[in-house]
Amino acid sequence: MPIALAIILLAAMPARAQPLTRCAVCHLAKLGQVAGDEHVAEWQSSAHATHAVGCHDCHGGDPWGIEPADAHRDMRGPSQLLSPVNRLNVADTCARCHPRNANAYATTLHATLAEIGDRRAPVCTTCHGVMSARIPSPEDLEARCASCHPPGSPRAAYPARMRAAVEALMTEQARAAALNDRAERLDDYAARVDALATLLAVRQTLSDAITSVHRLDPSATMEQMATVRRQLDSISQQFPPQVFRR
Repeated sequence: MPIALAIILLAAMPARAQPLTRCAVCHLAKLGQVAGDEHVAEWQSSAHATHAVGCHDCHGGDPWGIEPADAHRDMRGPSQLLSPVNRLNVADTCARCHPRNANAYATTLHATLAEIGDRRAPVCTTCHGVMSARIPSPEDLEARCASCHPPGSPRAAYPARMRAAVEALMTEQARAAALNDRAERLDDYAARVDALATLLAVRQTLSDAITSVHRLDPSATMEQMATVRRQLDSISQQFPPQVFRR
């Protein structure tokens, strides 16, 4: 792909997703010629691209270098122990922007197993992908867990428990978002402020629940969702549909 065409493709991306470096431009222009070119497409459609988190933020190198030798200076591949994207270091790299969830993962048995070299142990990229930064569905998460905790194993119940916890979390997230939209349209100012204040507390509990998922604690997640469910039930009862602004 010519560099000019690569620039046109990047220019077509949303403004907030524009890369701040030449990394993506050069790699798009050389698709099929450079290692890992499939990751560029993953990055383009990811939350990282949306928030202008560029290649260099995780991989290092000189984001303004024109010559390959300059652009790749001090970069280390994932197979090298000192690389920021080596599976032993990727949680620390993710923690720069996602400290709560990465630090929660660091307390788990999975993290301990990864540190001692067990390559079966999942790390951030196991569930979220290398560059796509995806949020796994409950079904995908259950299947991932079951690959190491199959039926008949000591923790065979764990995959289904994690799936149920994440399903409950996603259900309440959607419900909170819908109620937030309704609360913002309340005619009564005092009622609107009260509902939005309660929803702010709900969002904090939802955030705590996401951390519990990364701590691999489905019991804590389910307890937090029970709290959220009660809070949202209370908000739902505070305003009937006819009091909304158009």
